Amino acid sequence: MLSNILASINFLKSLGIFHRDIKPNNLILTFSEDDGFFVKLIDFSCAIRLEPEKRSYSRGWAGTHGYIPSYIYIYIYDHKVYTEEDLNSADIYAACISILTLANFDFNPYFDSKPQKHDQERLVQ
Repeated sequence: MLSNILASINFLKSLGIFHRDIKPNNLILTFSEDDGFFVKLIDFSCAIRLEPEKRSYSRGWAGTHGYIPSYIYIYIYDHKVYTEEDLNSADIYAACISILTLANFDFNPYFDSKPQKHDQERLVQ
């Protein structure tokens, strides 16, 4: 699953596009006879595209708390410019946290302080 998402991030980066809101709600699982199960990235409403000659971005941040790396918050506070590498690594971070969240039945250790009761009930069933 993670390899599908990382391949998507890599392809988008080759086009200068950065998603900026990767989270479990923006991933869908598809199936085809040829490829089997495949994860697709959806909802590009927060995405940005950097022009080839422009390697930085300075107009705030988008995304979902719990899936944004901590250094982005520091950049926001200090009004720093994001580089292409910052944007790409933030998408990769969000993809990894999304997989961790899905593997832990919607428990995101960087967002929730403890699993919710409905998560514990699903584990018992």
